[in-house]
Amino acid sequence: DGIRDVAVTGVQTCALPILSKMLSRLVATVRRLKGDRRGGALLLTAFSIVPLTMAVGFGVDYSRAMSLQTHLNAAADAAALAAVAPGMILQSNAESVAAARNIFNAQAALIDGYQDLQVTPVVTDGTSGGSGALGYLRKATVRYTVKSVNMFGEIMGARTITVTGSSSASAQQPPNVDFYLAMDNSPSMQIGRAHV
Repeated sequence: DGIRDVAVTGVQTCALPILSKMLSRLVATVRRLKGDRRGGALLLTAFSIVPLTMAVGFGVDYSRAMSLQTHLNAAADAAALAAVAPGMILQSNAESVAAARNIFNAQAALIDGYQDLQVTPVVTDGTSGGSGALGYLRKATVRYTVKSVNMFGEIMGARTITVTGSSSASAQQPPNVDFYLAMDNSPSMQIGRAHV
């Protein structure tokens, strides 16, 4: 059955009697287990299969929830960047919020395995610098909450795992700066061009 009898010779004359006793007990235990046909290991294995299967199942459900969070975090990043894009920065807050919501929903529609998705884009305006002389500033934050649908956890009554995330972005419109160029084309500027 895969376990062979171990022949111990000369152990009685060993200088370490403790090692001899341990080795003798080990050999006796191996012989006893080899002849044991009561099925205790089978019973233990049968009882441990159910919790081990559930543990693996919960691990699969958790990894699916984390994968969903990764994909929705990417969608939230894209939505926040869309709200502060150069083409949107001078639009109204309502238009920026709508753009962020549309981008997020379009990317979330490509993912499955969730329910009850709630997304909240928030856009705030301000200026950078105390007097507003440094330019127009827009900040966008996209927060979401969703329930990842479990496959194995549903057997034990845990139908979903709640997943949340957020992303923020900000952009600044450069201030209006006037540049002046002064050109002097008077005859005094032609002195440097002496006749050569």
